[in-house]
Amino acid sequence: MNRLLLLLVILLTLITMLLSLVAPGMSVRAAALNGYLPDQVILKLVQSTDLTNIASEYALVPTPLDQFGSRPIFRMRILDGAPPPERAAQLAADPRVIYAEPNFIGRAPEGVQRVSWPKGDEGNDFREQWAAGMIRLPEAHSVTRGAGVTVAVLDTGVDATHPALAGRLVSGYDFVDLDADPSEVGSSEQNLHYGHGTHVAGLVALVAPEARIMPLRVLDEDGSGDIWVLAEALAYAINPDGDPTTADGADVINLSLSTTYETDLLAEIVAAVTCEQDDDPGEDDDCLVSPGQHGAVVVAAAGNSGSDVPEYPAAEGVIGSLSVGASTHTDTLASFSNYGSWVHVAAPGEGILSSVPGGEYAVWSGTSMATPLVAGEAALVRAVNPSFTAVDIVGQIISKSEGISGSVPKRIDVAAALGIPIIGEYQCTGSIGFVTADNLVVPPGATCNLAGARIKGSVKVEDGATLNASGMYVMGSVQAKKAASVNVSNSIIDGSFEMEEGGSAQLDGAQVKGDAKFIKNMDSLTISDNTIHGNLQCKENALMPTGGNNLVQGNKEEQCSGL
Repeated sequence: MNRLLLLLVILLTLITMLLSLVAPGMSVRAAALNGYLPDQVILKLVQSTDLTNIASEYALVPTPLDQFGSRPIFRMRILDGAPPPERAAQLAADPRVIYAEPNFIGRAPEGVQRVSWPKGDEGNDFREQWAAGMIRLPEAHSVTRGAGVTVAVLDTGVDATHPALAGRLVSGYDFVDLDADPSEVGSSEQNLHYGHGTHVAGLVALVAPEARIMPLRVLDEDGSGDIWVLAEALAYAINPDGDPTTADGADVINLSLSTTYETDLLAEIVAAVTCEQDDDPGEDDDCLVSPGQHGAVVVAAAGNSGSDVPEYPAAEGVIGSLSVGASTHTDTLASFSNYGSWVHVAAPGEGILSSVPGGEYAVWSGTSMATPLVAGEAALVRAVNPSFTAVDIVGQIISKSEGISGSVPKRIDVAAALGIPIIGEYQCTGSIGFVTADNLVVPPGATCNLAGARIKGSVKVEDGATLNASGMYVMGSVQAKKAASVNVSNSIIDGSFEMEEGGSAQLDGAQVKGDAKFIKNMDSLTISDNTIHGNLQCKENALMPTGGNNLVQGNKEEQCSGL
């Protein structure tokens, strides 16, 4: 039996090697187990003329699989079956070699993070979801919607027929199948990553609805791709027509993918697309940017391992690039998000709704969802500051981000990056989709219908006023005295909730970290499905409160004892 198993292992190994010979650029399914493609090594030489001798000395096929433009960077096949890391280490020790490394495999990290794939058109929910309000998109769009800016999305491809992307796409390329059709391949039933690129592109369009999107397919239907193909796509994004004298490249590049391997090739090419323009395009120097064009901002996902272990290219540390973690609707770092000093900012990445193939919408969670929100922000900043370099844009985004608690202490604020300050005290009258303010006041006799808010201080409902609110995050307390009605649902209150000497109240599905108090109210009180970290106190109310299923860590007092 052991001999039979050994024969099977040898047979599978031979099949894997044959598959890599058929499609060396993207045949990664079996090879992915090792994190790199078999029998391949990438090397950069001091001078190209040494290639023949080096190939002979290190058992490499003398004709390269590929060369990176005119640079002395080559993708080579190993002849003698040596493991790529071992052969790369041998080559790196040779003074004629600047660097050598395996052809590492990168992935979109969200294969197990897709939450649901609803049927039908949920376009309104997509545009009005919590993430849009949290990063202050409605305010930002009063300044710009990203016209005149191009964002390249390097991913699994896109569904170009999706309504969320209609009229927003420019020509792209498929680096997997080597053709001009960067469409998604596969199905949601067979491939966990199917729709990933369409989802990411939809989020760029959400933030920058008038920006152009350049779809570049670098990941196969299983969400895998190698660093050589990624490097080629980066070069294409900055100069799609191949003419260094035309400024037709992307202003922002989105990379919702990562590898756990640090790679010299990606570090070099990311630096080459974020740099300032090439002043001698006829020469082989370090910058790929065309004259008349600024370097692109490269925005990369930090990864979903829930650790501080760096993932690349996010952790390459190239100036002009941004590493992005994921935050939650409570403005904390998502449990799955990577963190550390190498992660620059967080953006909403938990339960994010966006486009998927077939004109539908899906909810997905991951740093891949947070990354295009930042890429869209970079597009908006570029639109209003056309003279900014990539470094300038990165600095603006980081410096204007909002402070949050956790291992990544900044969460993007798109409006602030465009020069719109947070409102001090917001007087709420009428209906509003989302507001961010230091404090919120519902003035006497007014009605405030609030579909989301982030209040850094307190909420005050005054004499005869009505507050109907859902999706609030209040860092202070909610206080209502002699209010006509207060109805709060699906909200988080870091302080206390107090309703006193008023009319009716409803507290439903809320998390209150202090006490919840209902005292001397005249009309109906409904208190249900809440988590209250302090006490739940009800006394001297005209009617007995109704409801139930409340988790109270303190005491349920007097009229609330049965709730």
